[in-house]
Amino acid sequence: LLGRVYPVIENPKDSANLHVRPLKDDYHSHYTLVSKPYYHVTPLDKDPDGDQLIHFDKQKTLPRYIVKYKRTKVSYLSEINEQTEGVVIWIDDKPQQMKEYINSLSRSVPFIVVIQAINSAQAKVWIKRSQPKLTDLLKKMRFRIVTNRCREKDQGENAAASVVEWIKRDEFLNNTPVLVFCGNTEAALHLLNTKRQVFVTSDV
Repeated sequence: LLGRVYPVIENPKDSANLHVRPLKDDYHSHYTLVSKPYYHVTPLDKDPDGDQLIHFDKQKTLPRYIVKYKRTKVSYLSEINEQTEGVVIWIDDKPQQMKEYINSLSRSVPFIVVIQAINSAQAKVWIKRSQPKLTDLLKKMRFRIVTNRCREKDQGENAAASVVEWIKRDEFLNNTPVLVFCGNTEAALHLLNTKRQVFVTSDV
């Protein structure tokens, strides 16, 4: 439905804002985090009150009573501080199923912050918002991305492959190791590439 999503972080008060402007070139929709009372784009140093999805094709508009949003807990800038020794973004559309693994990781490495995102668009927005505080961790190779292989509403069977290509083509992130975490590792082995720091496993 959303296609290729552009993560919006432009402040509505800046001249480069996207308010009432057309769709970004080469994208199908926009996604952003917004704050009360006017639900403008959330400033980079604040936590959001909601999500906003914007598409530009009237034929794809759904009756509003069909749409249901469930807010998941996402850690924001306030959780990265001087004690943080590393950050892991864990992308999975079934976050509750990953709770045991994430709790185990947090216990074994107490100064690691684990960010849960239910799709790649949410992960992209978090990274853009957090970029100033991630720079030092990236230099120290203390930033990781974990993704499941398949997400029905986020590139389907190509979910992990799209995350790998996004990371490896991004100038800011291209040295970041990516771990494809899935039960059926054979279906993801084509993504394994140690030179590109892409790994596949069914266990952490």
